[in-house]
Amino acid sequence: MHCDMWRKDLQLAADYYSSDPPMVDPVFLWSVNRPSTAEWPPGLPSCPSLLDFYAICDGGYFGPMINFHQKAYLHPETNKWIENLRNYDDEEDVLTEGRHVVIASDADGAPWIFDSVNHSVQCYYWESGEWCQPRYESHDTFVDAVFYKESNSEDWVKALTLIREDSG
Repeated sequence: MHCDMWRKDLQLAADYYSSDPPMVDPVFLWSVNRPSTAEWPPGLPSCPSLLDFYAICDGGYFGPMINFHQKAYLHPETNKWIENLRNYDDEEDVLTEGRHVVIASDADGAPWIFDSVNHSVQCYYWESGEWCQPRYESHDTFVDAVFYKESNSEDWVKALTLIREDSG
């Protein structure tokens, strides 16, 4: 696992995108927002890795598949999905206030959810009413997979090489 590496690479990317760089292939696939000075949203659970992520950047587009929400949208997105999935399919509530945080969405709009009870991150696909695989054991392993193991990682490695070259 690259837990320390994603933090360093995210910081490089945040610095790079803050400098208004040229959008060349494949760098244009990502957009990393400058960190927000706002406090963590009250009432939302967190973990050290999640707080580290938002200290480095305020979300952004990580390849064509993952949109990490800005800190200001974490509460509204979480509340929206708690309500949308309440008594889903005449079953129990899928998400619980104070336990879950919607941190990102995929290209289809499905939410990526941090669960503060077991510290996992998993996507919930509402159309089929089921949790998607894989289930990441932690926010660290989720970001690690987004950066280095998912289908966009080949382009990310190319973009990261350009970013590293640009930063000297």
